[in-house]
Amino acid sequence: MPEMKLLFVWRWLIASDQGPTSPTTRHVLLTLSLHMADNGSRAYPSENRLAEETQLSERAVGIHLQKAVDAGWIARKRRRNGRAWAQYD
Repeated sequence: MPEMKLLFVWRWLIASDQGPTSPTTRHVLLTLSLHMADNGSRAYPSENRLAEETQLSERAVGIHLQKAVDAGWIARKRRRNGRAWAQYD
């Protein structure tokens, strides 16, 4: 399967009956996917940006991103950047 199609397969899985049970987690992940590289390998939107786009609070976005991590849908690694705000890879 060409790499570009992997992102679309992932989106369909999120939206399927195999996806997260929480509609809010699904919404956050599908919004996150709008920022992903074509092959689904990375995305770097801030939680603030995801909050604006989903119309959820930053706290709710953070909670649902963590639920997605716990369920294995995404991986996040905190990057040390010396700034007052956190970045994730």
